[in-house]
This record gives sequence, C-alpha cells and structure tokens, in this order.
Amino acid sequence: MRDLHLDEEYMRTILCMTEGCSNHPVVIELLEGNIARSFRRRHRGLRRNLLRSIQHTERLSTGGVFQPYSSPFIRPDFSRFQRVLRKVTKGLYYHILEKPLSSDCRVLVNPTIKPREVPVLIEKLQAKGNRLEFQAADEYDVFKFMFRIGNDSRTEWLMRFYDWAVFHSWTLPSNETTPVLGRGW
Repeated sequence: MRDLHLDEEYMRTILCMTEGCSNHPVVIELLEGNIARSFRRRHRGLRRNLLRSIQHTERLSTGGVFQPYSSPFIRPDFSRFQRVLRKVTKGLYYHILEKPLSSDCRVLVNPTIKPREVPVLIEKLQAKGNRLEFQAADEYDVFKFMFRIGNDSRTEWLMRFYDWAVFHSWTLPSNETTPVLGRGW
C-alpha cells in the first residue's frame, strides 16, 4: 500500500497538467511553484511514472484532417484517483451528515466522467425536484461539490476540481454491488 498523500499529490499534478484546468489561477500558481519544484528535486519516481504513461492519440488539424499519433497525452492511473476520491467522499459524507459513513457501507467512484456526461449526471441528481448547485468547499474555488442524500446511507456526489475535472461517487450498503436508482431515492 502506498501512502495516500502520494496519491493526492499524483492526482493534483495530473489535474493541473490537463488542458481543461490550465486557466485556473491556483493551477497556474501550482505549476510554477510546488509542481515545478517537485519535478526538479523530490519526486523522480513521479516524474518517471508520468513519462512512462505518455501516449499519443490523433488530433484534428486546423484544416479538419485527423493526424494520427500527433497529440501526446498522459494516461492517468485511475486506481490512485479512486483512492483519493473515496477519501474525499467519506469526508464530505461526514461534513454534511455530521456522522461517519457506517463500516457496513462502501464508496464507489467513477473517475472517468466525460464533459458531455456532466449535464446528465446533474439532471439525475436534480430528478427529485431539488435544485442543486455546485457548492464551493474552499475560498479559492479549487473544489466544488453537489450531492443527493437518500436513505440507508445512500448518497450520490459530483465533485469538480479547478472548475473543470468532474468525478462521480456514491455510497451504498456493502451488500449492494451497484446503486439502485429509483429505490429509496
């Protein structure tokens, strides 16, 4: 098992390096400060892992022609994201409900939300007539979340980092393998 703080740093670094997050003022500061120093001094392992995960994909040229293998991208280790997002979900659960998530419950995470899926997920969260908005969790607007609380420890969360990267998680009793939408919600 790796220390969770290393996974948190990994996720932060990956998110800060994505094109969608690049305009956020905190990202700019992190890239010029903490992340740049990390790459220069401390984390040869992180730098090596990121370099190994670079792949190429096609890119659409300005003339509308696909150019194969012309655009480098980093394929993240989503298992590391999932560990961090489970921790965040448990923290949010405690923050909102003022009690820890029961040990007979578990947290499921979808770390690969595509931007076009976000409106559908928001619509699902708002299906019961509740008007939900992303709530800022810090003064720098780095992290925002929205949630829906059901019964039997069932909750559903959307988390947005740096005004771009969105992740979906939910809590449910351990004896269920997937959330049962419509039942108990």
